[in-house]
Amino acid sequence: MIAGLTECGLALTGAVPVAALFAAGNARAAADAAPPRWLIEHGRQLALASALVQLLLAMASSGPMAGSVLVLTAWMVGGSLFVPLVNAWPAVTLRSSAALAAAGALMALTGALG
Repeated sequence: MIAGLTECGLALTGAVPVAALFAAGNARAAADAAPPRWLIEHGRQLALASALVQLLLAMASSGPMAGSVLVLTAWMVGGSLFVPLVNAWPAVTLRSSAALAAAGALMALTGALG
């Protein structure tokens, strides 16, 4: 139960960087969502750094193979969901991604400490 909570939380923490990655790469989404300038300029670096942190934490909690598969799957699912959402509703998607990531971080911490 605790490992599942941690893994689910780690998967959700990818929401912001996935949204940031697509917002930084999509001029319409960036214009409509009006994210902070640093997010537009550094969205790709944030996404890469977050993916590496997610990978390391998932590997530490689940083992190398399971952690790698978890992060890869989370990014594939997150990307397939966020691409149409960022294009359709950029501001709402960026705001909700922050809420998802905060919930994921809380779940991961609860699972890791519990």
